[in-house]
Amino acid sequence: MSQGTAGNIYAPVYRQLDASFVVSYVETQQLPDALGYFGGVPLTDAMAAFDYSIEHYNNGKPFMLADHSQGSIVMAGLIALYLRDKPEVYERMIAAYLIGMPIPETVYELFPHMKPALNADDLGVIISYNTNSPVIDGTDPFAYPSNVLINPISWVTDGSYAPKEASKGGIIVNDDGTFVDAPALADAKIDRSTGTGL
Repeated sequence: MSQGTAGNIYAPVYRQLDASFVVSYVETQQLPDALGYFGGVPLTDAMAAFDYSIEHYNNGKPFMLADHSQGSIVMAGLIALYLRDKPEVYERMIAAYLIGMPIPETVYELFPHMKPALNADDLGVIISYNTNSPVIDGTDPFAYPSNVLINPISWVTDGSYAPKEASKGGIIVNDDGTFVDAPALADAKIDRSTGTGL
């Protein structure tokens, strides 16, 4: 765990699934089988690490969760199971920033305590956005229709366009490992037909 100016960061290491394994399952239309594996070792590791952080470091403070891609699936599992069974901990979650893999509507139906973000000031919600290229050669096996996305620049759920000038920007890592601020780095727009952002 490290301490920052805005809060403490707890970033544990956990065992992930091999990406080529997951893609091979998705491409052969066996996505449910592939996703089932996330509930094994990856989720067990993440839940154990999160439980340890809550017991030893959190001290009853509010917290945020942030993950990307495969980690977003694992974190959705943690919210679905661990936080469902520990509502006193869930009450302190500000939001979960789960980017790079859309959380399907069926998850919210199966676990009604999980709520998607609908506005910029929602609390205890999942912020879901899966970025994609505006032009894709072929099909994206991880894209499917979704109505539970929110634009991370404008914080709206419709398909309106948010120009890059409206973005606070990002940080780029140079080849030498140094970081550079990159204002107005990217724009964003939700495409509900694919469940992705453009």
